[in-house]
Amino acid sequence: MKKLFFSALLCCTALGLFAHFQIIYTPASIIEASNKKVDFIISFTHPFDSGLTMDIGKNEAGEIKGLKEFYSIHKGNKADLMSFLKKGEFESAESKAFAYTLEFDKDAGFKGGGDWVLVAVPHPYFEAADDGYIQQIAKVFINKAGLSTDWQSRVAEGYPEILPLVKPYEIWEGGVIRALVLDSDGKPVPYAQVEFENMNYDVDMANKKFTGEPKLQKAGAGMIMADNTGVFEFIPPCPGYWGFAALGAGKEKEFGGKELSQDAVIWFEVSKIENTAEESAADMGAEASASDAGKSEKAKLKEGFSPAALVIVILLFVVMFAWPPIFKKISDKAENK
Repeated sequence: MKKLFFSALLCCTALGLFAHFQIIYTPASIIEASNKKVDFIISFTHPFDSGLTMDIGKNEAGEIKGLKEFYSIHKGNKADLMSFLKKGEFESAESKAFAYTLEFDKDAGFKGGGDWVLVAVPHPYFEAADDGYIQQIAKVFINKAGLSTDWQSRVAEGYPEILPLVKPYEIWEGGVIRALVLDSDGKPVPYAQVEFENMNYDVDMANKKFTGEPKLQKAGAGMIMADNTGVFEFIPPCPGYWGFAALGAGKEKEFGGKELSQDAVIWFEVSKIENTAEESAADMGAEASASDAGKSEKAKLKEGFSPAALVIVILLFVVMFAWPPIFKKISDKAENK
């Protein structure tokens, strides 16, 4: 059966709508061998427009419940990281709200090499505008030493999840992101609705806030739909972090007597290609220009060369090499007389 793929794109930028996204942010997903720790910020915000930042796990009564679970998966082993989290706030252009930070070091399980998948399971957040709850089970990946160990594994048993079909930390600008949406039982979700957003601002890790100017004015947020096997594809228009949220993919549909959207969230980092085709073409053009310039100089020298000059040069060589012996013979004859 021919695979159906819906690439219809609803640009949220055009509609003025941006999605809530649970983020687990660190500046780079590929960790240098010399690094002994990795810093993270965990927040519930609007990453494309630096919009409203929300208190994680805030319920209808206004109680901030925060995260229900936070853990890592490394070489198949699960490590509870709740005790390593520090409470704080994260600030966007619009608001400041409850968030967490994590210093992921050897005590927290960051040692050796391979993949680490960090998973956040928040308590449901009450969205007053919809009179309902949102719960986003989110995950992000880091890798050290290049060894792939866990990125292909299901790591959120009992919850909806997006399973990457390409390495989530080895995607280059212009490449294809492919992933599979799974429900709480690990079964594919046909035609799942998937929101996407670009992390459109820099993150000031020290001051825990979005900063700088937006990188994209449009095409950085919207919605795509998975095909009949639960697979979706996306070509990111620029490097940076890209988040995807499969809406209502979980089996839990109600919380506190209200409707619940239990979403699966995944973050991919897209890397910039340093030597682009345009740069290569420019280099080739520069080399061609230099070559043409060299040929031009040779042509000028050739044009400026005169046969008379050649005759003069030959006569000079004759005088230099033939005259001394002749002069010597003349001198000897004069002495003999």
